[in-house]
Amino acid sequence: MDSIYDLAKLVDADLVLVDVSSSDASHLAQLRSAIHRMAHLRVLLLGSADNLNTIGSWLNTGASGYLHKDVALDILIEVIRTTRQRTTSRSIHLPIRSTVAIKPQASHALSKRETEIISLVANARSNRQIARELNITEGTVKRHMRNIFVKIGATSRVDSINKAIELGAISR
Repeated sequence: MDSIYDLAKLVDADLVLVDVSSSDASHLAQLRSAIHRMAHLRVLLLGSADNLNTIGSWLNTGASGYLHKDVALDILIEVIRTTRQRTTSRSIHLPIRSTVAIKPQASHALSKRETEIISLVANARSNRQIARELNITEGTVKRHMRNIFVKIGATSRVDSINKAIELGAISR
């Protein structure tokens, strides 16, 4: 039992803190798998990377946030608390010397299903209604929404609709 998924499943975790300091491609795959297989799982990454491309690739797995290892304990505790309560926002805490923003991925990065879901959100459908209409679980809808937020850099449902329109992923 060595994967993130196996460990999270064993203790029935709703949030895991993963050290990504000495990570490789297999860790990315494990992280993606755990997040995909456990829709309710929130993942916070803790690392020493200052390279925003590296941090961005970690966040694109669907993780809920990234914290630099230099983060103060009170901030770490607060981020854990808020991450457990929220379903769609993400936290990024970097040292002050990291001043460049992480850019959202191009609109073509949305999958066919993600495009379908954001279109339904734009038509004022709830997660429950979308799940029923697409014959998937509500947790799967939430997972897709989280992925959409990451890919287009959205911070709310309304923001995701506006950004999807701006990027040409959906029309008005």
